[in-house]
Amino acid sequence: MTEFEKLIYNTHLKVSRVTKNKPYKFRTNFDNLEEDKQFLCKKLAHFFTKHKNINLDRFFYAPFKIYQDNPILDLKFYTSLKACKLYFDYVNSLNRSEIDSKENKDFFSNSGLFITKYCCKHKIKWDSYITHKENKTDRLNSFFSHLKSGNVSVYMLYTFPEFSSEYKKADREVVEMMLKGVIDDIGVYRVKFYNCKEDLKKYFGKVTKLCKKRVDTLVG
Repeated sequence: MTEFEKLIYNTHLKVSRVTKNKPYKFRTNFDNLEEDKQFLCKKLAHFFTKHKNINLDRFFYAPFKIYQDNPILDLKFYTSLKACKLYFDYVNSLNRSEIDSKENKDFFSNSGLFITKYCCKHKIKWDSYITHKENKTDRLNSFFSHLKSGNVSVYMLYTFPEFSSEYKKADREVVEMMLKGVIDDIGVYRVKFYNCKEDLKKYFGKVTKLCKKRVDTLVG
């Protein structure tokens, strides 16, 4: 098994234990792991490699955030279309949650961390993120796929002055098809962002300032 396949196995192990309030210990020896589990880990590794913007931890946690009965979910479940749907349902719920909720603030902070890593990887400054395209032939800016996959909060994107104009520039039909069920009405989020309480604005500003400083220092 590859290191990534082992990580997938241990992430599933962690989530299945944590969601039941049980302790867990990562597996280190995979010599005797059942063949069917090895196969499922390989299948999931292929999926995550193909869809690089899907957050590994969030993918495994998503069903437990949607279902209220704390189900028991094996590795095979996560290779199903249902698991994918639940992931995007969860992403949708994150963006729809109250702007001043703890969950949304955590999502905002994690978005900052994601963008920080992304900018450093692609050697671009913080402010350039919102206009960035990985390939010159790409029809959409990179942030669209990050928004769809749940790596960035729509409220984090609104901290970039050029977000609204870049969003409006994009092909409407393509955007609506891509973000259907994730961002249904961008205007609603805009109103919430600009009308949020002063202490929340300060929180958003603090997180953004720290991330920007780190990126611009490292990228130069």
